[in-house]
Amino acid sequence: MELGLRLWHDPFCEGFYVSLALAVALIAMLAQIDARDVPPALARLDRFLGDLSYPLFLCHVHTGAFVWLAMAPLDPARPAFLGAGLAAATLLAGLLH
Repeated sequence: MELGLRLWHDPFCEGFYVSLALAVALIAMLAQIDARDVPPALARLDRFLGDLSYPLFLCHVHTGAFVWLAMAPLDPARPAFLGAGLAAATLLAGLLH
């Protein structure tokens, strides 16, 4: 039996609230970090990923559909589909940025 079902009767309900509480705790801890204490390389990476987030949001579904069509002769349920879709969407997001 799955661990979630052992801990909660309805893991989709209780699991949602547990993950919500963990996310709030993580945000509260991250809010305590002073931006001046972050190493410059990490700050550049954070800025780069933040700049890619909106273009990635805009193109991930369309890119995934194109990758799925291109990989249709293969088994699209394979992990290679996820890797190819993620790489293609990230590349397109970088080009859009």
